[in-house]
Amino acid sequence: MHAKITQLFHRRCISISEILIVLILSVCILGIIFFPKNQYGSSDPLGCLLTSQAILSYGTVNLDAYKEILAQYDAIYSYRIMTRNDHLFYSYPIGSCIYAIPFVKLVNFIGRDMSYIAHVPIYDIWLQKVLSSFIVMSCFLLVYGICRCLLTSFHSIILSLAFVLGSSIASTMGTALWSFDFEVLFILICVLLILYDAHNLYKLDVYLLSFFLFSAYL
Repeated sequence: MHAKITQLFHRRCISISEILIVLILSVCILGIIFFPKNQYGSSDPLGCLLTSQAILSYGTVNLDAYKEILAQYDAIYSYRIMTRNDHLFYSYPIGSCIYAIPFVKLVNFIGRDMSYIAHVPIYDIWLQKVLSSFIVMSCFLLVYGICRCLLTSFHSIILSLAFVLGSSIASTMGTALWSFDFEVLFILICVLLILYDAHNLYKLDVYLLSFFLFSAYL
């Protein structure tokens, strides 16, 4: 793997200064997305991370264990929670709930809960913001990697910044953990893998590609 990475840098003339510039820009993007107060974690995505917690704690995607909380805050959760066969479920695609499990587990480990604390889903909204910020930053790196296969470092940086900051990747994806956040991330990974294979920079693993394609669909 180290040999492949070294070969990639050599073939694309990627210098240390270029890597540092891209990393600095990535951190700046992370800050731009995370610190502004515009967030919509209490809208459609509310319930996603609670489902992740239910999978961890109870081994199920239903939210029956939180029935009392959901009933108490029914006006807030409302359409985000649906009832099927007398069980409560999050109304949106399950994929984000599944891929958020490791992060919810980490937050649970330090004693933070995804349900209501003092009448506000504080840590649910906070973790959504953290995940969405890192996803946007990752999208920037992936877009840069895609552009770098075809363009110079300068043009790749300009196009990557324009693509991420000038589109719904920053303005929408960065505001909450929407169901398409992970989808866009996985699609960009697929594009990068295919493009690297086409330029003989990385031998495409069809199983890895299949995993990310399925993940984007999920």
